[in-house]
Amino acid sequence: MVLARLGRAMEEDSLCAAWVGSKRGFSLADAAAAVGGHSMGLDMDNPSSYVYLRTRLAEPCWIIAQMFAAPLMRIAQALARPPAPSRFGALTNEPLGSLHAVVLVSADAAGFHYLDPFYPVDRQPLVLSEEQFAEAWQGQVVIVAT
Repeated sequence: MVLARLGRAMEEDSLCAAWVGSKRGFSLADAAAAVGGHSMGLDMDNPSSYVYLRTRLAEPCWIIAQMFAAPLMRIAQALARPPAPSRFGALTNEPLGSLHAVVLVSADAAGFHYLDPFYPVDRQPLVLSEEQFAEAWQGQVVIVAT
């Protein structure tokens, strides 16, 4: 999804071939290496982290953000314009769920606009308010120059 939006066509199956059957999935360090980004951890309890994200999104870049799947899915389904149903079924049934990555593409007064590879592309980008984002964000990010 990130590479396609950057204009670098890549078949998802070939990109993920090395991780087929992996219990850990595609780590953020792997993602950073694949897209030429910079991986870092931020303090999700520090308001300056959100200012930093907004500042970076005002530049020509995107941010891959690692999220807790369960709160993210609950929030997404409660949005005024929820995403279309996923072809993958339920992402998690655990309290916080596994970790899941989304791509932040912009930020404005409404919140953080993001792409989620779990859902079909129609009705995307989705928007989380800063409070909703804070509820689901794990703190790890990859900064990707566009």
